Amino acid sequence: MKNDVIALENIYVEYDGQLALCDVNLEIYEGEILGICGPNGSGKTTLLKTMTGLIKPSQGRIRLFGKPFSKEMLNWIGYMPQLRKHDTGFPATVRDVVMMGRYAKLGLFKRPTSTDNQIVDEVLEETHLIEIQKKPIGKLSGGQFQRVMLAHALAKQPKVLLLDEPTSALDFRMTTSFMELLEELNRKYRMTIVAVHHDLQLLKDHATRIVCLDKAVEWIGSPNDANLDEILLRVFFYRTPH
Repeated sequence: MKNDVIALENIYVEYDGQLALCDVNLEIYEGEILGICGPNGSGKTTLLKTMTGLIKPSQGRIRLFGKPFSKEMLNWIGYMPQLRKHDTGFPATVRDVVMMGRYAKLGLFKRPTSTDNQIVDEVLEETHLIEIQKKPIGKLSGGQFQRVMLAHALAKQPKVLLLDEPTSALDFRMTTSFMELLEELNRKYRMTIVAVHHDLQLLKDHATRIVCLDKAVEWIGSPNDANLDEILLRVFFYRTPH
């Protein structure tokens, strides 16, 4: 029997009277890589933010690890939002930014302990950033900065990792490297990964299940499903109003 780590039941989200999510029902299982796709405006980012507690649904229920949603349980969720251009003048090193990921558990006004430093060391090693840990983030390439944001999310030691378009600013080589890193984390720690992607081939190559979203869940299944291309065509080009 599969254990769900996040369960969404009849979720509705509205902005200014407009539906952003409509009756979303979805179970995310322990240890899977779940890919989410859908056309622009289909609610993908809203769905991730709802799972993290950043957006409160107007209707419906969320369970985390089999229990009702609570802020305390959010410590088990790492979130990496869409990449935005980083401030080249921000006076922080790679290590500083990764350590900031510990503050959710550490508290803003407490000094990092030896345990916190050890965890950050391990995360920097995992994400291949240890050699540039003292480098100012304003001097990083897009690919390096993306890995720093991943390391920042991993510093919480999450059981679930939510990623919003994690490779959108990367070239093919860096995208391949980044996805291989995610698969390594998934295998090594049985970490559940949920990733929004615009690259459908990327989802087919790396996800264990795919969700097609258009405010509601239009389809969910295996990336090897023989009907997937037909389903994607319907969802992306023949949208039905909600």
